[in-house]
Amino acid sequence: PTFPYTIDLLPKNYNDDETIISNQATRLVVRHLEEEDITLILPEVVREFGSLMSQTSGNLKKPGDAAAEELENYLFSMTVLIGLTQRVKRRIKGYPNDISKCPDHNVICIVEQIPNSSTDSTEQPKSHIEQIVGIGELSWQPPNPNRNAPPFVL
Repeated sequence: PTFPYTIDLLPKNYNDDETIISNQATRLVVRHLEEEDITLILPEVVREFGSLMSQTSGNLKKPGDAAAEELENYLFSMTVLIGLTQRVKRRIKGYPNDISKCPDHNVICIVEQIPNSSTDSTEQPKSHIEQIVGIGELSWQPPNPNRNAPPFVL
């Protein structure tokens, strides 16, 4: 499919006793990650894949562990920021026609769109409120037995 790809969801939300609590139709949109999305998803990426030391028992920490964890998460977030920004810029710029390889490492996101019923703003109201609920990297990886990892752990 071409991007953006829209998936309309059922318009009714129910609570535990099966009464309707919302009649707003939501939709999911699969689209390319844009530069302004990166700063929105970065804290969640660090929470999910960053340092896990804060989840260990408090009495096992040594002096300096908190600073080491902060430094590790900061460096990790900078790596992710640079990597995602490069991928987005490369997708926008495109590839020269003389490249024999397929474009690689495109990042897509799944965005939930909820109709905006707010009329508080003096600005032009947006028709939908968007929230990124998932991201993924698409990569063209042709089978190469010398480079690909086996489907099992030895």
